[in-house]
Amino acid sequence: SNGTGEVEVGCAESAKSHVPEAGTVGLEALDPAAAKLLDEFRAVFAERDMTLEDVWERIFDPEGSGRCTREAFCSRVTSLGWSFAKAKALFAMLDIGGEQDVSMDEIELVGLPRRVEAMESTISKHEAAMQKERERGVPGPPTRVYGGIVRAWRLGLDADGDGRLTFHEFCAACKKVGFRGRLKTLWRALEAKTNGFVGLGDLDPEAFEILEDFRARLEEDYRTLDDVWERILDPDHSGKCTIDEFYKACRDDLQWPGNTRKLWSYLDVHGRKDVTIGELEFLGIRRRVIVGKTAKQNILERQERDRLEAEATLGKFRSFLTQRFGTVVRAWRTHFDPEGEGRLQFTEFCARVRSLGFQGNLKALWISLDTDDTGYIELCEIDPEASHLFEQFARLLGIFFDDLDSAWYCCLDTDFSGKCSLDEFHQCCQILGYRGDSKALFRLLDVTAEGTLRLDEFEVLGMQRALCREDAARFAKETGP
Repeated sequence: SNGTGEVEVGCAESAKSHVPEAGTVGLEALDPAAAKLLDEFRAVFAERDMTLEDVWERIFDPEGSGRCTREAFCSRVTSLGWSFAKAKALFAMLDIGGEQDVSMDEIELVGLPRRVEAMESTISKHEAAMQKERERGVPGPPTRVYGGIVRAWRLGLDADGDGRLTFHEFCAACKKVGFRGRLKTLWRALEAKTNGFVGLGDLDPEAFEILEDFRARLEEDYRTLDDVWERILDPDHSGKCTIDEFYKACRDDLQWPGNTRKLWSYLDVHGRKDVTIGELEFLGIRRRVIVGKTAKQNILERQERDRLEAEATLGKFRSFLTQRFGTVVRAWRTHFDPEGEGRLQFTEFCARVRSLGFQGNLKALWISLDTDDTGYIELCEIDPEASHLFEQFARLLGIFFDDLDSAWYCCLDTDFSGKCSLDEFHQCCQILGYRGDSKALFRLLDVTAEGTLRLDEFEVLGMQRALCREDAARFAKETGP
């Protein structure tokens, strides 16, 4: 991405319409679902004539901390009537740095209008800020923490070692090294002469030129980095090249006229007075091709296969339960946990899965469910979205009622028929101010699939029961619905 909304999303201006300039590709073309999600979210606040600053100050950061955590973000979005899954998907799009929190700068991607005074201030200061950032290069924290820009680049900024940063990688790297300034202003200042990426040359042109000159000199006489290493840098096959050996090679073997002292400081990032061939891969010289895989590569590939198999098995299992029972919740409550204990251990789980005739790797399935390695699984692990809806509704009931029985007689079963119909449930949700999909919640609670709910079907909410249920019913009758 170039941070402008073309090819990847990077600024609010492009997110507002998702219509790219001629010759570019916009978000709507690459990911229509993501573009639609942003449009829907923006529409929630556009109807209320709220600016980006209004939304940030009133909803996401009323404490003025400057950050909104993932948990807080999802909670506040679901309170607007969105599902937890959509809230998570939206957060993943906005959390550019992958730090599990977002700032107002990142939420600007949604495309909400700015306050007039904020926009005027931004426009008037933009050129000065860009010039200031160009002059400063990477701000204080990287130099202060790492002791130099090249060392900061290698150890903190360029995490994957590919020699360049996209806008998303750039934001994550800046947060990692402790920078909390205006990321977009800094990005525009550094990326002014490049094509959507920032490299070491944008941060430290002098160092980049020295390294490029040295690389070009090596490639004139040697085909691979391994040839350089074996012939002049590690002739004694110790596995290391000391500072004296490096200086000698530059002077006698390469006759390189550049600044050897600075070059060494760029290569010896750990300050150990020696380097390995792995550390020199930073130069970008190709390695010798080795036929066959190492034991480590085989292990990593096997682990990746196991992970993919576990994910596929879990998806297949959930689809199997939905087809068999109608919902995963119904499968859990009627087949896996009919006693209502709330959790299941491995042997019980395997026995009940086999009794259904499910064909799949049960060990892989268990590992994909028991992610916290407690030895048990619960409904929240087998159907996290449904579990979140139950928790959300239970919290809402808990605001108005002390226990489940009081909620049942006062709000859910007002005619004391012993059942709660869909209409009664929907009316109750409206009275309580529930903003979610009441019909979908009703279907999840309807374990018997009879189209009505009984009091015991609400026990999945985890609310405490009344000490005297007769008193709860009598109080409801006396006070009325």
